[in-house]
Amino acid sequence: MSFTLKSIELKNIKTHEYLLFEPALEGITAISGENGSGKSTIVDSLAWCLYGTRPSGVKNKNFIKEKVDPKKKPVSVKTVLFVGGIEYIIEKKIITPAGTTECNVWGKRPESEVLSHVAGPAVSHVEKFIRSELGMNEKGFLTSVLIQQKQVDQIVSASPRERGIVIEELTGIASITQAIMKTNDNVRALEKAASIFTIGNIEEAKEKVKKQKSVCKNIDKKEKAAIKMFNEMKVINKETKDDLDIQQTKVNQRIKLNQEVDKLKGQIDFLKKQADDDINYILNFKKKYGTTIYIDVADIKKKVESKRKESYSINNVVNNIN
Repeated sequence: MSFTLKSIELKNIKTHEYLLFEPALEGITAISGENGSGKSTIVDSLAWCLYGTRPSGVKNKNFIKEKVDPKKKPVSVKTVLFVGGIEYIIEKKIITPAGTTECNVWGKRPESEVLSHVAGPAVSHVEKFIRSELGMNEKGFLTSVLIQQKQVDQIVSASPRERGIVIEELTGIASITQAIMKTNDNVRALEKAASIFTIGNIEEAKEKVKKQKSVCKNIDKKEKAAIKMFNEMKVINKETKDDLDIQQTKVNQRIKLNQEVDKLKGQIDFLKKQADDDINYILNFKKKYGTTIYIDVADIKKKVESKRKESYSINNVVNNIN
């Protein structure tokens, strides 16, 4: 889709602290000036703003005007285009000294005065939107819209044949020319191959084709057998995996039960030790004070019964686990 450039506004880009370039909407606009005055920067900034194109491999941070901190002063290129009757404002900013960028696009229809945000701030989002709206990618833009200075010099100084190659590259038809040349080469090769055939070797060629059919049939048969074997192996592999999962579950359960057994054994050992300590205490008490002490028989029976029930419970758990 064709478009019309309304303006390019530069802020702290390369040699320009501020520049507003407004070409004529009709006819031709020429940019003149001394070498190094920043003429190319205007053109390069347009390509960079729309497609992220950096001429001669220049990094984003090299677009920043010398001694300018993007965190303190704006570093941006704002392009205004008319595409299909819609006015688009594309503003690309460098927001860190390292060259980190963001880009936003606003659009306004002729019957409206309201700007709507249509893309951004992600640069990739904006570039995808621009490719869609302009109907061309970066290569198409550089060959059909933006002809750089060195390419113009090539056209002027080249021979007629070389000039034709350059123009084909600029207009994007070089690939078509290459395809035509390749087709011609293929035609010549086929003509050469056809010239070596004679009536006497047609039967021989038929026999070779017949053998090749047999070979292909055999390969097809082996392929089907391999597919069948592969499917069978998939079933076996699934069954093996299911069995492995079951066995793993059993192992995990066994580990858990062993841990519970160890825990119960510890409790039993603790109770045994406690009982031994109680017996030793009673014996020592009896030896020291005799048997003339008051004993609450009911309370003793109650405690013994409690210990007996606890012991039975633990034994039942251990037996179930075993």
